[in-house]
Amino acid sequence: LLISILYVLMYTKLLNTLLGVVLVAIALRLPGSTFIIRNFFNDIPKDIENSALVDGCNRLTAFFQVIIHMVKPGIASISMFAFMSAWSNYLLFNTLILTGKVPIMATYLRSLSMNDQMIADYGVFSAMALVYMLPVFVFFIMLSFSFCFNYVTFLLQNDDNMTFGKYQLDVTGNHFSYEGL
Repeated sequence: LLISILYVLMYTKLLNTLLGVVLVAIALRLPGSTFIIRNFFNDIPKDIENSALVDGCNRLTAFFQVIIHMVKPGIASISMFAFMSAWSNYLLFNTLILTGKVPIMATYLRSLSMNDQMIADYGVFSAMALVYMLPVFVFFIMLSFSFCFNYVTFLLQNDDNMTFGKYQLDVTGNHFSYEGL
C-alpha cells in the first residue's frame, strides 16, 4: 500500500510535502472513522428526529440542533482515535517525506538517530519522547473531561436514582452519593 501511495504522490508532485502526508493520513483514517460514527448515528431513534420536525425544525436545523448533540461522544471518540494514530505514525512520515527540509518531529528523530558515529544520545531521545507525548496527553485530558461532563449531564436529565450492578447512584440536586444495595 505504501509503495502505491508513494507512486501516486510522486505523480502528483506531493512527495516531500506536508500536504501530501496530510491527505494520505486522512484517506487512511476515513473508512474506520466512518464506520465508527455510523454506529453512533444508527443508535439514535428516528422518533427524536421526527419530534424535532414536529416542533418546527427543518431537517438541517434538526440535524445541527438535536442529532449532533446526541453523537458528540462518537465525534469525540473518532477524533481521539484519529489524532492519536496520525500523531504517532512515524512510518508514514519517514516514507513520504524523504528530505529533512520539512520541519516535523519524525524527520528530526530520524536525523538524530543517523549521526556519523552511530551513537544515539538517549537524553535527547527522552526529551523528544516527552515533547512527542505531551499533545496526546493534553488532548486525552480534554476529551476525558468532555466525556465525564456529558455522562453527568445525561444522568441529571434522565433519572434521580440509577442502579449500576450492586451500587445505586442517587442524584438529587447537586448531590451525588453511592450506596451499596
